[in-house]
Amino acid sequence: MAIQPHNSIKVANIDLKDSARTYLTQDVSVGGTSLSIASITGFPDTLASDFYVLVGDYGDEKSEIVLVDASATSGKVFTASALISSHEASDPVTFISHNQIKFFGMTSSTGTPTLLDTLDIDTTAQFTEYTYTGTTFSFFKTAYYHEDGDYESGFSEVINSSSFTRRSSERIVRSGARKALTTIDESPNSRLTWDIALETLQDGLDEVGARKKRWPFWNTITTGTTTTNNQNYIDKPTDLTQLVRIKVNGYQLDWFTKNDYNRYTEGTASTGQPSHFVERDQKYYLYPTPNGEYDVEYEYYKVPDVIGNLSTEIDIPLVPVLIYYCGSQFAYIRGNKTKGDALYEMYTRLLEEQVEEYGGPEQDGVAEYVERTSIFDDELFVGVTI
Repeated sequence: MAIQPHNSIKVANIDLKDSARTYLTQDVSVGGTSLSIASITGFPDTLASDFYVLVGDYGDEKSEIVLVDASATSGKVFTASALISSHEASDPVTFISHNQIKFFGMTSSTGTPTLLDTLDIDTTAQFTEYTYTGTTFSFFKTAYYHEDGDYESGFSEVINSSSFTRRSSERIVRSGARKALTTIDESPNSRLTWDIALETLQDGLDEVGARKKRWPFWNTITTGTTTTNNQNYIDKPTDLTQLVRIKVNGYQLDWFTKNDYNRYTEGTASTGQPSHFVERDQKYYLYPTPNGEYDVEYEYYKVPDVIGNLSTEIDIPLVPVLIYYCGSQFAYIRGNKTKGDALYEMYTRLLEEQVEEYGGPEQDGVAEYVERTSIFDDELFVGVTI
């Protein structure tokens, strides 16, 4: 996962939670090459290619990545490249798939990547940072690199120069973490990684959507769909949460109940330009059945976009709301219930203020519909030529 604030690109160091892990059983001095460990379970065997291990944990000042000579492994001893720092017995030793990160620039989101730089993974932090000072490239990709084996991982998602704005998921998560007096941590046993943080933000957005569906910035109008001749239904948009209206051939359809629809469609089905609809089985059934291909226009409130990465933007009115939501959940994760309760109270207060500002309190349920008592209703087809 890559983050680009301003002119710097920060790439999360490799996730080690599923990597083989053991511990030193003896102290090792600076320049040492022999690592006595508690277990070799899960590590490559003597027939494998040379591999890298992280000695220490991300964030430790003395942590470092060293290359292990697989063929020289004897018993519970790794033979590695010379250590830069000294390490003590009980320091962790973890398999890591790559030891460097490559940074690429592109002139467009689909352009050919040009290598800008290759950096050693910064094990003293949770991220490895690269600063781009040029003006040629506006789009970037990254890849982890195994220097000894000369191979790369797959590319990251495309990052552009404006990926991380004040509305970005990254900014909301960081602000929430500051309010919770904590940080996002990618160490192997972390309870608050970037993936967990984004899942938390998504939970908050879903909770906001459950409280109020008719946020004006989630309103959308879609076109491009047509009715099918002699087919009595049209598909329901997959991202719809609440329908506003349907227009067919420029005419707004009236809604009626399933009972009304059943009464009107008894016997020989009428055909023509639709005037009414009913929702059933995740479709909109039309009356009369369309006798041709008519343009369809939906207006509805959509499901908010899924938060796919740190550059996903949140609608401005919800930014402060979700900062406090994330902060409360991060505090709970860290075991600080008092802080979590205080931040959650602020979240609910801000959410209700926004609900009031954007249309007043949400109505529970759907407005009452007065069902027709007769199929002989002169107003049914007013304004529609059949």
